Amino acid sequence: MTNIAIGTNVIISASINGSCVSSHTVVSPASCSNVCENPAITLSGPVCSTSAVGTYVVNYTLVSGATIQVSSGTALNGVVSGVASGVPLSVTVSLAGCADKVILVPAGTCAVPCQKPTLTLASPVCNGSTYSVSFYSSVASVTANAGQVVGNSITGIPVGTAVSVTATAGAVVWKYRAWLARLAARFPVQHPI
Repeated sequence: MTNIAIGTNVIISASINGSCVSSHTVVSPASCSNVCENPAITLSGPVCSTSAVGTYVVNYTLVSGATIQVSSGTALNGVVSGVASGVPLSVTVSLAGCADKVILVPAGTCAVPCQKPTLTLASPVCNGSTYSVSFYSSVASVTANAGQVVGNSITGIPVGTAVSVTATAGAVVWKYRAWLARLAARFPVQHPI
């Protein structure tokens, strides 16, 4: 919008198919002769990033001659990017001859999808009174409640004991409860000699 009379507030609304309406009121400046009265920047709200999961971006437009500093992320070419989800953003705008303006953008909340590690188990192999099982895991952190984890195998599991195998990737845990003890008792496979 252009040529709005001084003293006239403007309400800007956006909607999706007539519902889910978002409205903002733009308060008119008292005068356009004092360039220091306005913050010298236009900001969007936080928008979840499609290229960096768990972060958000904020779009901005500066008036000619203004500079920007941000508390988090990187400001470049009209976009503040790389701000971690849940972290508010402080934007400082400087314009020669004016006091710096500090604007706080509320934190964006951008979910990080759960990426469970891959964990697969092979058939058990009997070794007398114990059995072993090989596994594949997409992560290095693998534990078992019975036997010993050695490389990509769990060895020394007493026959008749069920084993639970857990793969952990950061805060994401994937458990595989194997009833291999019953399989080992029914279908014993001996190690080749």
